[in-house]
Amino acid sequence: CPGRINIIGEHTDYSQGYVLPACINKYVMMEMTPSNDWRLHALDVEQVASLDDTHCQWLIYFIGVLTELKAIGARLEPMDIQFKSTIPIGAGLSSSSAITVAFLYGLNEYFQLKLSKKEMAIIAQKSEWHSGVKGGIMDQYAMLFGKKDSAIYLDCLLLEHEYIDCHLESTEWLLLNTNVSHTLSDSSYNDRKIVCHNGLDKLLSTLELENYQAINQVSFDVLEKSLGGEELDFVQYLWSENKRVQNMKDALKAADYNLIGKLLTEGHAGLSSKYRVSCYELDYLVEALVDNPDVYGSRMVGGGFGGCTLQLIKEGSAERIFNSVKDAYQTQFGINLSFINGNVVGGVELVDSFT
Repeated sequence: CPGRINIIGEHTDYSQGYVLPACINKYVMMEMTPSNDWRLHALDVEQVASLDDTHCQWLIYFIGVLTELKAIGARLEPMDIQFKSTIPIGAGLSSSSAITVAFLYGLNEYFQLKLSKKEMAIIAQKSEWHSGVKGGIMDQYAMLFGKKDSAIYLDCLLLEHEYIDCHLESTEWLLLNTNVSHTLSDSSYNDRKIVCHNGLDKLLSTLELENYQAINQVSFDVLEKSLGGEELDFVQYLWSENKRVQNMKDALKAADYNLIGKLLTEGHAGLSSKYRVSCYELDYLVEALVDNPDVYGSRMVGGGFGGCTLQLIKEGSAERIFNSVKDAYQTQFGINLSFINGNVVGGVELVDSFT
């Protein structure tokens, strides 16, 4: 199961908004063998756990899947699970969702549960809620429906999608990893969701809107008259980000690199100043690259509070861009910067060998 980037549409999926994710060539690889007891082996950290162990944080993703499958009456037998990952932990590329989706997909195949991809996306989302983070459905949906060289334009209210070509001529997607590891359950992710939904609920009540997505039919001025404080900031961000997703879809189809870059950078500004989920390190990188002639645009990607920035860059310039900021970044923060070339790949699948 691959990790994912999100080209635009951050913190919108849990508010019935729009997103544009894609899968990248970093993976969780999992092997499942029938056993007398559930045994789980995290090969990268050399940890082995049973379902009643409490020392492994990653165990909650497996328990979440089994709990949600039990709730729908799925019949399972114990398995011995081995897994490893090339997705950097805490980088905002959703390593936790990749574990969840790989496990669920494997169980669905082995036990012939006959769950559709959409059903698995919903179950995987609920499974991750057991970790304490009440996230949206973007990551799980993208990993199940991913397509090579394509982003997924997803309507998170209707759960309907369209593939958009994001393999643009003479460009690449570059990830710069701040190596500031975010832990969403320890952050204010859930708090932001609560405040944003409080504001949206007020709008639904006072303006008689049908659902959260309908705020995009309301003018910016009406939002300012109806809300205040953090509720206004968060809802204004959602309103603006939903429109950026629509504009990004058109920009990708037109291969308008400058507009794509502008939307990326505007999206980061909203995440930093309005939704306030960025951090000094992320802001520093975006600002450092704003005038780089090889970079069309840049923004943080993922839940925030650390992780990676995503850049659309000129083909062949990744190492040059990385070298232009790595020393200053290390001097500023005392942290080594790293980079990943984000090649867009297909979604979760069965493979012949565990390598």
